[in-house]
Amino acid sequence: MFKRVYIEITNRCNLNCSFCRPHQRKLEEMSTEQFAFILKQLRGLTQHLYLHVKGEPLLHSQLDKLLALCQEYGFAVNLTTNGTLLMSRQELLLQSPALRQVNISVHSFPEQAPAQQEEYLNDILNFAELAASKVYINLRFWNRQDNQPSPETAELLTTIIQHFSKEEIALEQIIQRRQVTLAKNIFLSFDDEFEWPALSNPYYGTDGTCYGLRQQLAILVDGTVVPCCLDGEGEAALGNIFITPLTDLLQTSVVQEAITGFQQYKRCLPLCQHCSYQQRFGKKG
Repeated sequence: MFKRVYIEITNRCNLNCSFCRPHQRKLEEMSTEQFAFILKQLRGLTQHLYLHVKGEPLLHSQLDKLLALCQEYGFAVNLTTNGTLLMSRQELLLQSPALRQVNISVHSFPEQAPAQQEEYLNDILNFAELAASKVYINLRFWNRQDNQPSPETAELLTTIIQHFSKEEIALEQIIQRRQVTLAKNIFLSFDDEFEWPALSNPYYGTDGTCYGLRQQLAILVDGTVVPCCLDGEGEAALGNIFITPLTDLLQTSVVQEAITGFQQYKRCLPLCQHCSYQQRFGKKG
């Protein structure tokens, strides 16, 4: 059973952020029929769905129906958004029983036009305070470099801390602890900027492990099944869930060898050998 399964309900996005490597796939969104087909196959394999790989999930034209399907099939939904559409989708999100957590990538702040930055931040904070009575809110700053925030990020973090009257929280605490509580059900997390894996990246070798295929997997908008949420191009495609049942895909020799490899601290899939994220999991032993 997987701790989480990522479903990319759309690969369209209304931003072009520097930290998110643009994908080269056809822009599309998953139909409600396709989504329901996937949910039926995921029953018994996970309880938590993450509606994100690439793209902005709040752009989906039938998000209300997708969330209703998650409720019908008994899944808890974790949604990751750049935050720009929260106010326009606020009523829908707050009325969804299936929604468990909203992750807001506040590192999108510098990508906003300067004249819109204050409004963007106010909308995020207002939504967080309103929604916290129903769901968990995680304000994410995944843009740390060399263990330090940029001056712009430090200033923004200070503004958020002050907004929640948490002046006792020092920036050093955030850096050391990586997550702090701002209010009930509202958290701020701070982490390193990561490199999206790609076969064109440097070769990092075969040593290493990962939670992919052991605790998580991802399904791209066209049904392509990949080991984890970082394969935004489908370069480690394991098959297509619309063609082959997921239970069959998980029993293929490629998948089983990859799982065994991770258990033995070996990366068997070529894309995994070009992924630097595994360094976060520590060394063998």
